[in-house]
Amino acid sequence: MRVANVILGAVVGAGLLAGCATKSPPTRAEIHEQSGLTNLTLTNPWKAAAISTSPIEDNWLATFKDEQLDALIAEAIANNPDLRVTATKVAQAAEYVRLA
Repeated sequence: MRVANVILGAVVGAGLLAGCATKSPPTRAEIHEQSGLTNLTLTNPWKAAAISTSPIEDNWLATFKDEQLDALIAEAIANNPDLRVTATKVAQAAEYVRLA
């Protein structure tokens, strides 16, 4: 009886481990084939812009000159206590730097 329980436990354990096996990821060719975009060619593919080394300007969102965006930013800052607290901490840190 004990041997049968051990064998049964081993068989169940092996079955559970076999159920956890994962498949290998598909190859690039398989992905293209499954997507249905096998004949798609890009004449002018998108490329990221070069990384700028210049510092980020203050109030850079204003450079979009969009009144609706400006209103949304003002509303977000006014109604978000986390942003107000963070803005206060940034101002406080700037004062510490100025005093140092």
